[in-house]
Amino acid sequence: MKFREINSFSPLSWGILFFFCCLAQMIVAHPLDMGLVTLNEENQGIRVRFEMNPIAVKNWVGINSETPTEQDFQENLLSLQQETLNKIALIRGGQKCVPQEKAQISLSLPQSVGISQYWECAEQKGPLKMETYFWDKLPKSYEFIVRFYSSKEEHFSSLNTHKPQLQFELKKTASGAGAFIGLGVEHIGVTPSQWWTGQQFRLPDGLDHILFVVALLLCEVSIVSVLKVVTGFTVGHSITLALGVLGFVPFSSRWVESAIAFSIAYVAAQSMVIQKKRDHWKIALGFGLIHGMGFASALTELNLKSSQMLKALLGFNLGVELGQCVIVAMVFPVFYILRQSRVTERIVFNLGGGSIFLMGTYWFIRRAFAS
Repeated sequence: MKFREINSFSPLSWGILFFFCCLAQMIVAHPLDMGLVTLNEENQGIRVRFEMNPIAVKNWVGINSETPTEQDFQENLLSLQQETLNKIALIRGGQKCVPQEKAQISLSLPQSVGISQYWECAEQKGPLKMETYFWDKLPKSYEFIVRFYSSKEEHFSSLNTHKPQLQFELKKTASGAGAFIGLGVEHIGVTPSQWWTGQQFRLPDGLDHILFVVALLLCEVSIVSVLKVVTGFTVGHSITLALGVLGFVPFSSRWVESAIAFSIAYVAAQSMVIQKKRDHWKIALGFGLIHGMGFASALTELNLKSSQMLKALLGFNLGVELGQCVIVAMVFPVFYILRQSRVTERIVFNLGGGSIFLMGTYWFIRRAFAS
């Protein structure tokens, strides 16, 4: 086993590494928690239901209790209503829908808190638009998966602080397996909306997954080795994605996300010190098992029916693979060209690997040891 030279950093290189260390504190990696919004056509309107982790709700509305009880949530029902359903707008066919009842709360402690309300829509046809205005009280990393049931149609999308509005074009919006493919691509962070809000540039929520793939590519010098690594990673995350969604592998979101951060730091460190490692695909396979559980967390939030499970798994996994292929196609050719020069090769492995290592280390500490 040969080791790379890591003592050739210039002061500028160390300065750039320090910049990335600071940048890691400002960059939001993949969401540590997600919520679910369900929109159901009901009579002459839409029933909106939010489901969130109790701890997220506690922080959202400012409940002081460390382990909130049913009474704590009931006493803060007005705040829950104001922070959720009173800060959204539903527009059907160009006309605003009107809330017709007080918000109702349902508790499944310690798993989830549900908040629902019925909205009456004067217009029964046309696209449904949803606008949200409550993101100032949520972490920048928070994301809602959205399900919309319309007659026999079912549609999926997502909401976050960078994407606070969405619109369902009935009979045009992707549904079925196609919707899950879109969610998979978006989850790994390569869709244009993940990088551009329409007004400004942003870093995607799936940046941790992107950097992991980039760190893997830093370690490979040929297309054959890249294919082996990508295949190993694919096999690994496909296994645990299926097992996690089907409920065979219980997992803690906090520790899975911590392990994902550790995998980023580990592979990045390898790219700096190890020149050649023939069994690198095995490492990709092992860490792929961890990343698969992270992917599974996105699907488990949907509470899918058993009849939907197969198309969800296949579609979402295919979407993740498409996103991964986009990363490889964009990054590997650049790395290949830079490796042709000894000077640029040092920059690629030392500076690039060091920057990713610092980010992964920071995320690991933040996720594993945060209170």
